[in-house]
Amino acid sequence: MKRLILLIVAIGATASVAQLDARPRDKNSKSTYDPNQIVCTRQRDTGSRVMQSRICMTQREWEIFRREQRQAIDRAQTTRVHPTG
Repeated sequence: MKRLILLIVAIGATASVAQLDARPRDKNSKSTYDPNQIVCTRQRDTGSRVMQSRICMTQREWEIFRREQRQAIDRAQTTRVHPTG
């Protein structure tokens, strides 16, 4: 049961991150990468059409967050669950 809940949370978070990656880049943005630059995004709260949360992290933290989400999904997809009964 805990694995199912973890999987649902991971998929929901990954879907939100995928939406962040899909937005177009600003033409006037800097071409240099700054890992300490703070990037804020709005994410819709699960189960709500109206509520949104604003999440601010540095670019490096966003990279770590995305990597952890990918790893969680990979683990969930490759882990076999043996039903009892």
